[in-house]
Amino acid sequence: MIIIQNCEAKVVIHEIDSYEQMQEPLALLQVLMLGNREVEAGQARPASDVIAELRERLRADRCPLASGSPTARRVI
Repeated sequence: MIIIQNCEAKVVIHEIDSYEQMQEPLALLQVLMLGNREVEAGQARPASDVIAELRERLRADRCPLASGSPTARRVI
């Protein structure tokens, strides 16, 4: 339902279910817009660099001795 005042839409009354369904895509669009702004500002990194970094972190977590951690214990 749309309430009109002085020939202009002033209020929209919406069912909560359809409102919530509408909010999810809008939230995704906001995230995409923020990502685009970061890319334009030069704040983005290539995916291949991020993936390589994550793989290295995973490798270090699996083998604490490989990470050079001072708290790592040697198992014999």
